[in-house]
Amino acid sequence: SGLVIDFLLAVLSPIYVYGFGKAVWSRRSLRSGELKRNILLLVAGFFYVLMTPNATYAFLELKHLVIKDVMAKPLNFWSVIVFGGLSLIGLTASIVCILATVKILRPAEKYRLASITAVSLIQASGATLGELDVFSWDVFLNPLKVLRGMETVIGSPNLLLFIAVLTGFLTLVSLLVIWGTKEDTKKAIK
Repeated sequence: SGLVIDFLLAVLSPIYVYGFGKAVWSRRSLRSGELKRNILLLVAGFFYVLMTPNATYAFLELKHLVIKDVMAKPLNFWSVIVFGGLSLIGLTASIVCILATVKILRPAEKYRLASITAVSLIQASGATLGELDVFSWDVFLNPLKVLRGMETVIGSPNLLLFIAVLTGFLTLVSLLVIWGTKEDTKKAIK
């Protein structure tokens, strides 16, 4: 059942970014009430930080094939299909979230490389907390668990290195996708 939840959260992440994020950030549909709009933007940003790392967490399901732990035993065709497929879906959803966020937040598009790196950092940090069994809903149900998880990450050079490597990987793949879509290369790294 955990794999099904990982799959659903990975698939819902880009839907959230495109749907709610685009409606709030791009169209500015709530211009009439500035205070309402700012509160809604704050709530949307909060839920963005909570939800989108789930896609990157699903990408990290690849670890079960690499480490060959209990989850993927016996290592056979079906375990490769399940964990490899979930990982591929998670990576695809992560890149869609990253690129959609940069496109939706128009000022971020001006500094695309820095923006892609910043969004990749959010994704990598959230996924790393997920690896420590800190989940999105823990912000509401168990905030102390979230704080302990953040303390663990900050206090661990290995986890910080993991976040840095994962951030670099997500940034690189995002840039490769941009370049692969025949956009202006100079614009991509601006």
